Amino acid sequence: MHTQVIICNEMHFDGERKTRMLGEVINQMTIQALPAVINLSLLIKIIDMPKGEEVSTEIKIIDPSNEVIGTTSYVHRNYRKPDEVPGVDQHIDYTLLIETIGTILFKIYINGDLINWYPVQIYLD
Repeated sequence: MHTQVIICNEMHFDGERKTRMLGEVINQMTIQALPAVINLSLLIKIIDMPKGEEVSTEIKIIDPSNEVIGTTSYVHRNYRKPDEVPGVDQHIDYTLLIETIGTILFKIYINGDLINWYPVQIYLD
């Protein structure tokens, strides 16, 4: 099993075409004051899932002081066609309260194992 993670300022799903439109990819954000509220979208792609099995996915958002500021959990299963590589795409919109500058980590766990992470650096203007 393999994963890819990307964070954007926005993301839209076209249910008819079953595609996602991604906004600007985010590696860093500058805020004007603390505390601040930010909005962003996360896309996780799970590739080569075990056929016919479910996987438990958890996303933990960790602030610069190592505090968990958000957690999201899902149970994923493959719904792709038999001739496609089994997997799933999950898009999640977040609104986060930022109380300190530094690196926020989005940690991705599958079946309890840390399998990927994505950093977003927060700066104060």
